[in-house]
Amino acid sequence: TCDDLKKEIGLHPKKTTVLFVGRLSWLKGADRLVRIVERVLNNSSAHQFCIVGDGKYKRQLQKIEKENVKIEGKQPQEKIPEYFHSCDVLLHPSRTDGLPNVVLEALSTGTPVIAYPVGEIPKYVSNTLDSVEAIATKILRREWTRDSLGAYFTLGKQKERYRKIIKKIKAGQCGQ
Repeated sequence: TCDDLKKEIGLHPKKTTVLFVGRLSWLKGADRLVRIVERVLNNSSAHQFCIVGDGKYKRQLQKIEKENVKIEGKQPQEKIPEYFHSCDVLLHPSRTDGLPNVVLEALSTGTPVIAYPVGEIPKYVSNTLDSVEAIATKILRREWTRDSLGAYFTLGKQKERYRKIIKKIKAGQCGQ
């Protein structure tokens, strides 16, 4: 169960768990992550954060209330699904991304995602917000929806996309 997985990772089984997976850099929104963690934990003892990744902002996160912030550092790719299954929501505060693998992986496991509206993310994630305060409020209120990749990644949809691309190539319209 989710509670058992939380225990295995060293998280409190009854607290709402917010997961971050990625490089702890400015481009990936780690400074936003720090502010979101602080705002949520200043307003709730029922939440905890699990941080998977390394980078410049790791020290700032280590200074925050240790009981409710677990920093796992860099983890092997095959272990990442355990984190998705043990958390309640993935937080993706990135400033720049096309359609990041971490978001697709979370959605494929049924894990809700809260993200900034960058790149293609808003096409797949309904929980997109553009401020630290709005994201912290959504987390505190537990107001997120579970999105699915099904509507976008069915075999029929993929075949139709390929047909359109091939048609454009044949018509000489690609790259224009």
